[in-house]
Amino acid sequence: MEGIGAFYKPENISSFGFLKILKKYFKEKKIGHGGTLDPFAKGVLVVGIQRKYTKMLSQILKNSEKEYLAKIYLGKISSTDDPEGKLQDFKFTKIPQKNAIENILKNFEGEILQKPPKFSAIKIDGKRSYKLAREGKDFDLKERKVFIKKIELINYSFPELVIKVICGSGVYLRSLARDIGISLGTGAYLKELERERVGDFKKDFALTKEDLEKDFLELEILLSGMVQGVGFRAFSNFWAEKNNIVGYVQNLLDGKLKIVCQGKLENLNNFLEKIKTGPSLAKVEDLQVKILKPTTIFPDFKIKYFFKFI
Repeated sequence: MEGIGAFYKPENISSFGFLKILKKYFKEKKIGHGGTLDPFAKGVLVVGIQRKYTKMLSQILKNSEKEYLAKIYLGKISSTDDPEGKLQDFKFTKIPQKNAIENILKNFEGEILQKPPKFSAIKIDGKRSYKLAREGKDFDLKERKVFIKKIELINYSFPELVIKVICGSGVYLRSLARDIGISLGTGAYLKELERERVGDFKKDFALTKEDLEKDFLELEILLSGMVQGVGFRAFSNFWAEKNNIVGYVQNLLDGKLKIVCQGKLENLNNFLEKIKTGPSLAKVEDLQVKILKPTTIFPDFKIKYFFKFI
């Protein structure tokens, strides 16, 4: 299998650990992700399968917006700014009211300076800062400019508040939680985190481990080159039926060919290998594959002619 797609990483597993699960399922050695999620966090992880697509990750995700749902705990601080660190009570004099919190949150919108958490992957003299922190080394990380487009207060019942954050790359939600606690005078740490969106990759369309176990996936294949007027649609229809695959094939107005197909992973693999070559008169110059969560199940495989079925 090859392609790029959104997967839903569960909590209590590292991003690397989740990739190991995907490697076993897809039986591919080269699998990479764009944008690490901490073990305690869950949500959208954009994954590339095979070298062609892992190389594309940085280009696809460059400057992409991210959307998070974060639960922040007030009145305690953490050595790692999250639930995995050592927690301790923070002395404060007043429980903040909802309107005070909303006013404070506005101060974190736009371009701000943010100090990354010491337990992060940032390198200092060639060594990861989290390793230095574990060794008890004394060091400081410089503030960085980051951009937060919007923060919305979703729910508040002391000591917990839930916020939705839309931001650019490089924002540490752990640091944001820590700094909100400082501004409120209560101290705080990031208790829970869910990434709901990365660019155009949304939570609702991200493949879960349960989806993989059901073994029914969807591929969106886009081909360019000599792919129209050479019998490619009939060829696709024939091999779809042979592999028990449903969906459709369609010529696009820009000269490309689009195939949306659903089925078992092994069948999709077999189908994809045929599509890479195509009929004898075809010449596939470029092929892009998206791995998707099926939302609408097709009853069969059809040929589309410019947005109309025949």
